Amino acid sequence: VNCFSLGSASYSYILGKVWYQDIEGASAALWTGGADKQIYRGVALRSSFEQKVYFVLNGLCFNRVSFPAYKRFFSTDLLNDFAGPINKLLRQGRGKISNNSFSLLAPSIAERIKLCFNFLPKEMLIDKHDR
Repeated sequence: VNCFSLGSASYSYILGKVWYQDIEGASAALWTGGADKQIYRGVALRSSFEQKVYFVLNGLCFNRVSFPAYKRFFSTDLLNDFAGPINKLLRQGRGKISNNSFSLLAPSIAERIKLCFNFLPKEMLIDKHDR
């Protein structure tokens, strides 16, 4: 199962490898058995849609996606490409548009990460609970 995770010191399992964000060597020691081991980081983006989703998710984890930066990268408009999730978050009072950017109205990184799932198509989501 391929799983992409977001957030501080999160890790993903993609194409048979564990990928993670290294926080000053802490995750290196945790996931590889020591900081002297090889550290892998990366995401394989196979389509322009996946590239756009990754760009948006990365920006929103830090709470802002710039309209001009998105347009420079993709030559398309963020508001057109993600009209559904952006309008949903605006209606819920969970997002705002200002200063040429879209941002999330969430008090914590954990809440922002949850809101980011709105930008993923349903077929990419796994909702499994260990019972």
